[in-house]
Amino acid sequence: MSQQAFIGPLMLILLGAIPLIAFGYAIAVKKKYHLIVGWKEGDKPKNPELPDTVGRSLIYAGLAVLLAAAGSYLGLISDIWLVAICVAAGLYVVIRSVYAGVRFSKK
Repeated sequence: MSQQAFIGPLMLILLGAIPLIAFGYAIAVKKKYHLIVGWKEGDKPKNPELPDTVGRSLIYAGLAVLLAAAGSYLGLISDIWLVAICVAAGLYVVIRSVYAGVRFSKK
């Protein structure tokens, strides 16, 4: 395996998967709600499912990117599938965040 084939998945893991998983963990498990845009330090949600949904979606997207990068490095998936999985992971986070905002919004 050439060095160029190693650098792409490595960068994807370091700059994509690890931050997604870390921020998702901080929001969903450590309850660092200020990491969500528009929330301030000390804000408490009326419904705790809203930030938990956002945090879990970040974790799932990070795991998808991590697995896609590993699959690309091992030669199990092509670059086109790598891009498709990363785009789908990003859309998943957006759709789940919008869904959570609508479902758990103030009435």
